[in-house]
Amino acid sequence: QRSRLRPGHRMTLARHAVVVSRLPPWHRLLSPGRHSRPQDPVVANSVYLMAATIVTSLLGYVFWTVAARLYPAAAVGEAGAGVSAMAFASLLGAMGGSMAVLSELPLRRRHREWSAAVTAPLVFTSATSAVAALGTVAVLSQTGHSAFLYRDGWWIAAFVVGVVATTASQLLENIWVAERDAAWFLGASTVFAVVKLAIVALP
Repeated sequence: QRSRLRPGHRMTLARHAVVVSRLPPWHRLLSPGRHSRPQDPVVANSVYLMAATIVTSLLGYVFWTVAARLYPAAAVGEAGAGVSAMAFASLLGAMGGSMAVLSELPLRRRHREWSAAVTAPLVFTSATSAVAALGTVAVLSQTGHSAFLYRDGWWIAAFVVGVVATTASQLLENIWVAERDAAWFLGASTVFAVVKLAIVALP
């Protein structure tokens, strides 16, 4: 049967085999059967993103439920406020870098251009996120019931690292979306949520 295929068809099959080999293991769980038509990449991306939202929302609910049962209410409140402040500082520091990657990356097909389109916003938003985190720390250290936390060196270091990591993870998410590999985002989000849940349950 292979000999009857035209060269163009053989090339298409070879290219399809390469694409399939790049897919993560969990892609098979959400892929159609052997005899069904291939999924549209945009539709598949949307399905993976919705699945990631559902999974992280459910595991997030379990996370805060476990935290509320294992830790004092004051500690849970301070942690929740810290996470919100971290997200706010990341939003300020991102400077629209994630959206820029999402719009520009599909147009960059050459390796050097693609690399520059990823590296430049990653470095820039990491720097601006660190500055935004320090500015947020300076404000919160003077206001609120948790101001004492933002005067502690370990807390400040963890806060800055968390803000930069949040911005970088959002950028990585949009890279996966732009490359139509959102299945990796689903897997990474699930692993992160499970590890976070395991850590909060430790003594």
